[in-house]
Amino acid sequence: MVDVAQYLFIVGLPRSGTKLLRDLLKNHSKIAILANETDLYPVFRDFFTRKRGEDWFELLWQQVGESKFFIRRNNAGDPIDPAHWKSLCPSATAAGAMKGLILASIDRTGDEIILGDKSPLHITCVREILGDFPDAKVLHIVRDGREVALSAIQAWKKDPLRAIQQWTDAVMSAHHAGSAVPDRFLTLRFEDLKSNPTRTLEAACAFLGLEYEPGMADLKGSAEGLGRARGKTQVMNLPDRAESLGPRQLKRMEEIFVPASRLYGYALKTSARRERRLSAIQMQLRRVMDIPGVVRFHIRQFGWIEGTRYVLRK
Repeated sequence: MVDVAQYLFIVGLPRSGTKLLRDLLKNHSKIAILANETDLYPVFRDFFTRKRGEDWFELLWQQVGESKFFIRRNNAGDPIDPAHWKSLCPSATAAGAMKGLILASIDRTGDEIILGDKSPLHITCVREILGDFPDAKVLHIVRDGREVALSAIQAWKKDPLRAIQQWTDAVMSAHHAGSAVPDRFLTLRFEDLKSNPTRTLEAACAFLGLEYEPGMADLKGSAEGLGRARGKTQVMNLPDRAESLGPRQLKRMEEIFVPASRLYGYALKTSARRERRLSAIQMQLRRVMDIPGVVRFHIRQFGWIEGTRYVLRK
């Protein structure tokens, strides 16, 4: 049985380095983090907004049992036993369900172990996580929003302006939520993790109350399954993709990016100085245009049947 020292949540937009941070932190003897992202805490929170009876777990399982996390576990030949999960839930609450799921998903024993989940979607509920888990800590990793947007084009054929607007809104929201409890929320930059992984991991360990262990900065395998770092087994410093953009397109992206660029120290490359957001209608139209690429991605990931079912559920 594992003795849990505390819970850790790694959050950050997709294509921001969450996998790399997870895999490097897992090198520490006192840290265990789920191999697959759950992205389920917003679902648990929504589920428990309604009063639940004794059959709460069975209803929850009906709702989430075919989500991406469980599909991936099944495909890997390591399914979650719902009865075991239920037995590990300390309470019939969103936090209780999440703690039980983490315990049921990590095969680890030892004393004073930090148990963690790495889920990009949890960046949307940082305030709730910090409130529901009084002793948990959140590591937020950010990457230059221009690079995130351009990486999303390569991975999912997404619209770059919508991608950078989503990035800006999410990282600013996480910052505001975390700044209220600075002892439990730390932001790391992906660029710093690449350029000096040892120093960045030392800061993360200090935040978690741990000593840095030699060799933590060495990847044991590839942390990335998409993009230019796919299959690489070392921390990569790759060329800046923003240089490939035309000046007008880059400036429009930077007009969205302005507030976050100032907060996180990303220098602007154009004359953009004032924030100019996409409207709600523009975001919705671009979301529709993104659907084909997202559908193709999930079909490649899960096959025609499961991939289509997953997209339809979203």
